[in-house]
Amino acid sequence: EEAVLEWLEGGGRVDERFECDFGDGSRESGISLLMVAMINGHEGLAEALLQRGADVSLQDSSSITALVLAAAYGFEKLVE
Repeated sequence: EEAVLEWLEGGGRVDERFECDFGDGSRESGISLLMVAMINGHEGLAEALLQRGADVSLQDSSSITALVLAAAYGFEKLVE
């Protein structure tokens, strides 16, 4: 979390997109930092990204949004 915040303070884009490899061997492109925070239940990081203007409507290569991911992984509090 701290490393991401430092990266943002250094000029990193809040809606930066990248590819992500998951533990099950799957790979998705178009993943945002907010999506990663939501998948892993990092409430503080998600809040910090949203305060910096992270776009909750961005979709990954499978047309999934950060809110859908949070709900799918059981982090209902993040969906609120």
